[in-house]
Amino acid sequence: MKNLGKAAVAAALLTTSVSPVLAATENKTEVKSNKTAAESSSKKTSSSESSKASSSSEASKSSSSAASSSSKKAAEKSTKKAAKKSTKKVAKKATKNTKKTTKKAAKTTKKSTKKAAKDTKKAAKTTKKSTKKAAKNTKKAAKTTKKSTKKAAKNTKKAAKTTKKSTKKAAKNTKKAAKTTKKSTKKAAKNTKKAAKTTKKSTKKAAKNTKKAAKTAKKSTKKAAKNTKKAAKTTKKSTKKAAKNTKKAAKTTKKSTKKAAKNTKKAAKTTKKSTKKAAKDTKKAAKTTKKSTKKAAKDTKKAAKTTKKSTKKAAKKASAKSTSASSTSSAK
Repeated sequence: MKNLGKAAVAAALLTTSVSPVLAATENKTEVKSNKTAAESSSKKTSSSESSKASSSSEASKSSSSAASSSSKKAAEKSTKKAAKKSTKKVAKKATKNTKKTTKKAAKTTKKSTKKAAKDTKKAAKTTKKSTKKAAKNTKKAAKTTKKSTKKAAKNTKKAAKTTKKSTKKAAKNTKKAAKTTKKSTKKAAKNTKKAAKTTKKSTKKAAKNTKKAAKTAKKSTKKAAKNTKKAAKTTKKSTKKAAKNTKKAAKTTKKSTKKAAKNTKKAAKTTKKSTKKAAKDTKKAAKTTKKSTKKAAKDTKKAAKTTKKSTKKAAKKASAKSTSASSTSSAK
């Protein structure tokens, strides 16, 4: 029983990484004490009991062998227990690290996704603002066009009114000239009659005057017609100019509308681009998370492998030490 206790102490010393030399010293001391006890016993006992002492020595030897086997078993058991505990601890630590890394990666992904969503929202807001502004500009341009068209129409109407007035005036003048001519012709005829009645000379003079009056009338009529033509030409020119202005205003409106549409299109394109970029960033973040998770798993696997290897090595070393201690004990 005493030997078994010493073997247990030796196994415990091996497990707690105490030098096996101490264990061996303990075993040596034990063997020495056993020998001393045996010697004193043999001195005290008689020769008749010598045979009994030898049998007792054999029993002690078998007990020592059993103790060695028991110590080996105990050492193996404690080594296994320590290795199991170490593996469990390393695995727990690796799991904790993996969990921590995964949590951190998830947090980063969430943060980047949130940022991407915020950017998308901001871009949408900007687009909405620019679209609203473009619509406002289009509305303003349409209003301006309407105003300018209205003004052009008003000008055209005014020009037509002026033309009508001038034509009316020209017609009145022509009528007045014709009346004057008629009056003068009547007067000339009267004078001719008078002249014919008086003398041939006065008739000749009257004829000359009539010719002159007719020429003057023709000249005034021609001038009135020319004025009418000129007024009509001026009216045509002003009408043409008004039409040209209307066309120009319409062209300007078309140009501004086209520009507004272009701006709206550009804003939409910018939004699309920013949305695409946000999606790309989200994808990139997810990829990074996946990569870090994969790496963490790989590290865990590697740690487990290393633990397994070290456990195996420790068990092997402990077994070798236990065998060495056992052989030393049995030798003594």
